[in-house]
Amino acid sequence: MLPINICRAPFFSGCQKATPRMPYLRCGALSMALDGLTLFLAVPADDRDACCFQGVVPRRYVGGRSYIGLREHEEDALQRASLVSYQPVTKGTHVLLRVHFTPLGLAHYSTATAGVEHSFSPLLTKKLYHDDPTDWKVWHFHGDSPLRHFGPGGIAYLTTEWLQIL
Repeated sequence: MLPINICRAPFFSGCQKATPRMPYLRCGALSMALDGLTLFLAVPADDRDACCFQGVVPRRYVGGRSYIGLREHEEDALQRASLVSYQPVTKGTHVLLRVHFTPLGLAHYSTATAGVEHSFSPLLTKKLYHDDPTDWKVWHFHGDSPLRHFGPGGIAYLTTEWLQIL
């Protein structure tokens, strides 16, 4: 496990929590619905400035499809980056991006469609492998992910924070 040190970017840090009234919840979804969802992505260090300038993390083409592969744990995101880049992940090669979807953001991104390119699937989907009962805690974002997104009334849907690998 690699140690992680938080390196805050002032215009991307902070999270306004939305607390909508959700009367119909399944027990398994209660925590996610109340707290939102936090996922991680290891980004090549050379791409960080471009992401900040553009305000988005661009999707990559993986296996003929374009998406951003997000993980529920920091270590899994770093391991995935190492497998994809065929090189060890170090503080010189990558930075970690913490992506937080608020409850309203989770509802928005899991119901908004990615368009015809992805057969109108939701922008945010949990990847399930039908031939493997293991939950690999993998999520796909089918599009360029904004570094922050605020909905009506200035309520945060998605916020991010850059983390430095030690």
